[in-house]
Amino acid sequence: MSQLRRTIEEFRANWRDPSFWREGPEFLWRNVLTRPLRRARWAYKRRGDVEQFTVAEADWDNCIVLDACRFDTFESVADPDWDLEPRLASGSDTGDFLAANYPPEVEEDDLVYVNANPRVAKEPTGEFTDIVHVWKDRWNDEYDTVLPEDAKAAALDAAEEYPHKRLLVHMVQPHIPYIGPTADDLPSGASIQSMRPDAEMDESKPYAAVKEGLVEPETIRRAYRESLELAMEHVEELVEALDGKTVVTADHGDLLGERDGRVVGEFSEWGHPENTPVDPLVKVPWAVVPYDERKDIRAGSLRDTNQTDPNREQLEALGYT
Repeated sequence: MSQLRRTIEEFRANWRDPSFWREGPEFLWRNVLTRPLRRARWAYKRRGDVEQFTVAEADWDNCIVLDACRFDTFESVADPDWDLEPRLASGSDTGDFLAANYPPEVEEDDLVYVNANPRVAKEPTGEFTDIVHVWKDRWNDEYDTVLPEDAKAAALDAAEEYPHKRLLVHMVQPHIPYIGPTADDLPSGASIQSMRPDAEMDESKPYAAVKEGLVEPETIRRAYRESLELAMEHVEELVEALDGKTVVTADHGDLLGERDGRVVGEFSEWGHPENTPVDPLVKVPWAVVPYDERKDIRAGSLRDTNQTDPNREQLEALGYT
């Protein structure tokens, strides 16, 4: 669903709610008035100094995609032996990533997609040798997400089952809901994991608690970093176990209180709105892990990968509606 369609549906569903109009001016500015400006700035940003790329066209045997991972945070926690450089992502949200890399017309008969994010199942994609929807069997109800250790286990299973295929491993972290000690200590009324459509104003959006002053911005930034640190422990174990050339990257970055590129106003933004070409969102890591030999990749059959739908609760837990 496009951002414009989501905006129209949100307006139709909430226009009678007085609390909705408390954010009315910013809602209209973000979702209606600035869309043409954002698209124009996106076209300009694509000609910046950092090389733009698509994962699908890059050279790798295994690609681990961290969801909503900023370059600066990744750089501070990554293994120094990895060959790391910034790249310009093909979009600022997961839908953009899928559309640019694996649109419906693509056929990848040498690729297995190990996917922990249920959002992927809601987007039309190409066909692969197989797609392993980790969220179907390894969803953690306590944390409302797929934990990195479970995504790692699914990737290792796929590597064993498909030794001659490329692996694309899409992990959830550091995307919300966060994991780690700071996330565990967030008060329930201000939890960024509470994203039910019927929640109160301080819970209805992932970062509304910050905007309402219930949680300090630095607390959310610390929770984000801890989520990435925990994920990286399992990423490092995974890359050690995989054969061939492995890269670690992100589908897009995340805003943690920075301005979102609007020309006027003092608005700050959290999360990853589409068509928003600011550095924290589109500057992503591209880390090549040292390797000795390449995989023996062999083409094969294809599978229709557009037959699985996640339930609404799983999508809401990650902030998708």
